[in-house]
Amino acid sequence: MAGVDIQAKVRSGLNKAIGATSSATAPLVYLIEMVGGNGTPTNPTVPTESPVLLVDAIFKSTTENIGQSNTGTFSSLIEAGDRLMVSNGDVLISPNDIIENGTTRLIVVDVDVKEPSGVPLAYIALVRQQ
Repeated sequence: MAGVDIQAKVRSGLNKAIGATSSATAPLVYLIEMVGGNGTPTNPTVPTESPVLLVDAIFKSTTENIGQSNTGTFSSLIEAGDRLMVSNGDVLISPNDIIENGTTRLIVVDVDVKEPSGVPLAYIALVRQQ
């Protein structure tokens, strides 16, 4: 099975999970990218926020999973209130990125990239409220 086919299955699975666990009024999830902000020391420019919709992002609590294999990558980093966010491989998620879920802002502490054969299938991010 080609990487593109697996990507489609991951997207479909995340979409089904969101449909089963979310409501129509649930807030959307965005990656907040900072655009601009370059300039010179004498003429600095202020970066602006550019939200990128994470179509298939889904959250889960980490409290019941500490020490279990699915959080083993993050077990030494988890603090009370942290959550795991799973998203498809369409949008790159990196540590220190800002995630917005409704009025809540979260910072990405660490990311486990599921990328067999160099094809990004999913990002599992440990996120923490700012």
